[in-house]
Amino acid sequence: MAKNNNELLANLGNFSNRALKFTVSAFDGVVPIYPDMMGSEDSLFLNSLNAKIAAYMESMEAVKLKEGLKIAMEYSSLCNGYFQEFKPWDLNKKPETQKRCM
Repeated sequence: MAKNNNELLANLGNFSNRALKFTVSAFDGVVPIYPDMMGSEDSLFLNSLNAKIAAYMESMEAVKLKEGLKIAMEYSSLCNGYFQEFKPWDLNKKPETQKRCM
C-alpha cells in the first residue's frame, strides 16, 4: 500500500501540480484552445492519452482496479514526459513560440 501511495504521489501528484501551477501562472487559470497550432507530436500525444483513458475506463468498469491504477500511472507518466520534453514554460516566454502555448 505504501509503495502504491508513494508512486501515485510522485507520479500523478507531480503531474497534477505541474499542470495546474503552469496553467495558473501562464494563463490565469484558463486552459487555452489552440487546435490550429498543434503539431504532429501534439496529435500523437493526444491520441495516446485518449487510448489510455479508454483503457482506464474499461478496466475500472470491469472492476479491474490494479489494472486501472496501472493505466492511470502510465497516463501521468506520459504527461510528465510531455511536459519535460516540450517545456511549455520556456515556450511561453519566447515570442516566436508563445503561440504554441496559447
